[in-house]
Amino acid sequence: MAELLKQAGLQLEELEEKAKNEKELPLMEVIYLVDLYNDFLTYLESEKRRTYTNNSVGVTQESLKSSFDEIGTMMQKATMTRDELEKCIISRAPKENEVKRYNEELKQVQSQHQDQDQKDTPPSSAPSSSSTNKMDKKSTTTVKNGTFKYVEETATEALIPRKSKITYWNYIKPRELTSLVEPRSSHHDEHLFIITHQHFEVWFKQILYELETVSKLLRDYSYSLEHHYNFDHSNPNQKIDFEISQNTKLIKAVQYLKRADKIVRYSIGGFEILETMDPSDFLDFREHLGDGSGFQSTQFRELEILLGVTKRPTVHTTHSGLTSWETKFLSDGCPFSHQQQIQKRKNAPSLLSTLYSYLSSLLPTIPHLDAFISHVIETKKRLLIENLSANNKNNNTNNEADRKKVEEMESEVKKFFYGSEGKKEKSEKKKELYRVRRVALWLFTWRDHPSWYWKYEVVNGMVAFEQGFVVWRQRHPRMVEVMIGRRVGTGGSSGVAYLDSTTLPVYRVFPDLIRVRGEAVSRGYLGGGLDKNGVWMQNEKKGLLRLGERDCKKN
Repeated sequence: MAELLKQAGLQLEELEEKAKNEKELPLMEVIYLVDLYNDFLTYLESEKRRTYTNNSVGVTQESLKSSFDEIGTMMQKATMTRDELEKCIISRAPKENEVKRYNEELKQVQSQHQDQDQKDTPPSSAPSSSSTNKMDKKSTTTVKNGTFKYVEETATEALIPRKSKITYWNYIKPRELTSLVEPRSSHHDEHLFIITHQHFEVWFKQILYELETVSKLLRDYSYSLEHHYNFDHSNPNQKIDFEISQNTKLIKAVQYLKRADKIVRYSIGGFEILETMDPSDFLDFREHLGDGSGFQSTQFRELEILLGVTKRPTVHTTHSGLTSWETKFLSDGCPFSHQQQIQKRKNAPSLLSTLYSYLSSLLPTIPHLDAFISHVIETKKRLLIENLSANNKNNNTNNEADRKKVEEMESEVKKFFYGSEGKKEKSEKKKELYRVRRVALWLFTWRDHPSWYWKYEVVNGMVAFEQGFVVWRQRHPRMVEVMIGRRVGTGGSSGVAYLDSTTLPVYRVFPDLIRVRGEAVSRGYLGGGLDKNGVWMQNEKKGLLRLGERDCKKN
């Protein structure tokens, strides 16, 4: 084993020496060199397995482990060099009109090396830098359209792409990832501080990815519904196929919303981990953070913008007094590429606007919606009168104060769903808002019906995600409070006071969808029900789905 490792080490040194001059080598020579590295790695892997399988008596576990570690080190070094050479090949890859010439040159290079190999005698146990150890295997490399592809041909295998071989090291890239932890002090806890914040950033990236997909699915759903809602009734399969396709989009959107919600709630655990630091330990390296602050997180700003947060509290800094978050963000030296990222996000549709467009697109699919809303208002009015009457000692429903309460309630609810009475609303955004509230009430009321279940779950998923986001915001200042008390933040803000202000209701995204739930009436009081197609029928009759029953059994 020792002799094998020695020979392999010499072989690796020879390959590394050639790789140092890759810029001076012709492209075909570099490609051939990558081929040799692949052979070397294959050889080491096979020898490692053979040694483990045929472990002879007298070889200690310590010796075997040491040998394996040495092989692992050589494989890691060879893999890194090979990957660098492949990047070089990509950057120097020929244009399409040069492909044929390069492939011809490659064959010549391989032929020359094979001729040379026949004259040389390779070591008995170590891999050769030539191709003489390929007795039953021919290796070729071709260049095509600016890319490269490795192909091995053996007696038992046909055309196996070498480039498709994926390892944990080159797929997850743990070395590159962990190399990003660069403490500025020698204090032990700074390492934890950096990793925890990088953990937040990685999860922010995944949340953005999920929510972007949700936004696209809902926009596709709304567009399809608006342009393909009228069907040829002579072809019933057309409507069925369309509804299956549409429901698939909603199911996926709900899945990704739930995932984003899980991630944001899971990431809250990072605050608990940070709290394992003693506040005095944090103070020991806090000065090394300079003006660095979580306030400068571009991805968190993107998340707010994508969600639809349009308002933010002003930032009170020790340097410039009250200022907007944009001004503070830019004044902190935000890189230009990050500024472009923020602007691009601002120009894209937010989840709030996408959700409202989605709910508005459902309006034509809900017959008798206005009649249903009127029925809800009348039911609320009736229930309030009964409640006031029961509380009135004289059982007098003509009490002036009670009548005023009923009128105020009725006026307020109508205004919430339709706007001020007698006022013609000109703003298209306001009109859309009223439509959204009415559709949301319908979905909330009939959420158990098969026709409306997934449509409602989208709304429910959005509200749930915002709730998780708010919980994250609320947990953040509590951690900061434990670590630094009421000190000024590292970025110059007021610290805990500023973070607390971001959790106020005025900065919520879906307050209307929350209030709709408060305006809903128990289905047991409404009367009527839905037919098998999900259409509301005010009067009781056979075949309607009964109200107040969560399992939607038929009458």
